[in-house]
Amino acid sequence: MPAMGAVNLAEVRPANDPPRYALPQFADDAERLSNVWRFRVLKFLIVVSIAWFGCIVFLAVTSANPLVVSQPQINQSQVVVSAAIPAAESEVIVVERVWAGDVKVGEKLSVLQIHDTPAVQHARTEKQPADQLYIFPLTRFGRFYRITTLPHQTSAPIIYPVTPETIDQVKQALREKPR
Repeated sequence: MPAMGAVNLAEVRPANDPPRYALPQFADDAERLSNVWRFRVLKFLIVVSIAWFGCIVFLAVTSANPLVVSQPQINQSQVVVSAAIPAAESEVIVVERVWAGDVKVGEKLSVLQIHDTPAVQHARTEKQPADQLYIFPLTRFGRFYRITTLPHQTSAPIIYPVTPETIDQVKQALREKPR
């Protein structure tokens, strides 16, 4: 047994001989493996981000600005009818369908502030087809009618394009209308 502190010359390596353990190579492999995982995680996060952005765009396109019929406006109206927007400068609508009230189909109604509604202004600037029907919530004003507005409403009066959704909303509002 060699004395303590003695060096076994058989175990001494020359100075230029690399160590027998693989620590430097292991460190390179670990770094390389770490870089591969970083790249995979980065690719995964990019794909997830693109998918998330696509979902947000889809939701914005399909659900932005849904048309909602004002139930209080329908409830306060004396007459609710469907009619086409009249020709320019005319305030007379011809009733196509009666939802509520005591008017008849084919009756001509004079609506006072019809040109103030955004729908009429939009239809005239966009040259929409003349057969496009709108729902008119109306209130009597002498021998004329005016589009029903709510007590503290500061915006222009509102009419609604006839679509399956607006028809369902009007029917629902009329079912829930207090008698």
